[in-house]
Amino acid sequence: KIAVELMPLMPSRQGVHQPTLTDVQNLLLRIFTSEHGENPKWLLVRGMAFIRGALVLLVPCLGPAIVKAHRNRAPTLAALLKAA
Repeated sequence: KIAVELMPLMPSRQGVHQPTLTDVQNLLLRIFTSEHGENPKWLLVRGMAFIRGALVLLVPCLGPAIVKAHRNRAPTLAALLKAA
């Protein structure tokens, strides 16, 4: 069984880390190249060699509070955000 596991690292003193576009860019560079990017300090990726592609959606108005308020309309998205 091939598995990829994403685990958020411990929150900082200021609260949970909210990744920036640069953080996501560095993560993708680290996953898909051997020479660029750096290991993220906010996320642990296990099984990185098994990742063959990525889809990144940026929805500025869609945050955890909105998803939580409407979790009955988007249960899968709510579960994904809860797990992250």
